[in-house]
Amino acid sequence: MAEKPRKSGEGFFEWMNRFKDLAKEQGGVRKKVMDFLSPDLSGVTCQAATKIKDIDEESAHDVYNAIEEATQFIKVIPEGHLKRKGIKIKPPQFYLELAIKESHLIHTSRSRAGATGPFQITPIAVEEVNSVFGTTYEHADLEYAVAKDDPEFSEKKYKDAIYSGAVVAILYFHTCRDVRMPRYQIHLKAKKDKDQLSKFMYNFGPSRTAKLWRAVDAKNYDDFEKKLSQALAKAAGREGEIVQAEGNSPGYGVKFKTYLKREDRTKLYDKITTGKGKEKKVETVWKPVKVGTSEKVYTYRANVIIDALDYVRVVQSISETISAPSA
Repeated sequence: MAEKPRKSGEGFFEWMNRFKDLAKEQGGVRKKVMDFLSPDLSGVTCQAATKIKDIDEESAHDVYNAIEEATQFIKVIPEGHLKRKGIKIKPPQFYLELAIKESHLIHTSRSRAGATGPFQITPIAVEEVNSVFGTTYEHADLEYAVAKDDPEFSEKKYKDAIYSGAVVAILYFHTCRDVRMPRYQIHLKAKKDKDQLSKFMYNFGPSRTAKLWRAVDAKNYDDFEKKLSQALAKAAGREGEIVQAEGNSPGYGVKFKTYLKREDRTKLYDKITTGKGKEKKVETVWKPVKVGTSEKVYTYRANVIIDALDYVRVVQSISETISAPSA
């Protein structure tokens, strides 16, 4: 793609956005070449994604195509800008697996924390990406809350939102992996370790992850996972060595690796009844868990640590399920 000079005072991404259409056009040419070399790569991946519970092929195609378009746009950033941050864009399936775990690819998904869209991007994540890359995204750019069966549904607004969400999600993942991790002095040699810890960061937050990493003095991701699980098991009243076993994720129809037994998890929360009459309800209150030594101790609710640990392993199982040959 021919680069044109930046205008005086023009930010990097303002400059790039002037050529978004050209970037898409170039991306379209690349896609045609890739389709010729491997014509059913997208189709095979999206069809395989339906092996995950409650994933429909149409949504998988929509999100996959948005990711592919987003990666092509990101790739036309002058090489030096990505290289300085050590960023290497991964295949679309890698990011699709994150979206499957985040939302089951439901574009109207919205969490209590305000995370929206297939990638469940929070306003804080948008700010983080804008800060690192000089982008000017608004959180509203990523949200389209109109269901497909609604008469008011707009195909263009829907695709624009999931495309913008894909760009921000990819850049946020690499902010965790290639920007924040080095800044927090977390140096991992193995790519697998970096990817797994980055997924934990994507779910738990970069700064909070760095605090836990320092608190347990981890050597690699497996060591980090085991030490956090040990702290959780201890809080549940279990002493002694913990062993990795197999857990179930009924929401996705996959099994995943975990150090925590079901009874550990149930001992880490209490059921509390509040209100009376029609206002009566049962709430789950998770216990606080202390992680670290006497010098560096951080306390978090058990569920937020468990969710992040499970997140990494369930994404791994989703990846293995999608990649496994069909029977």
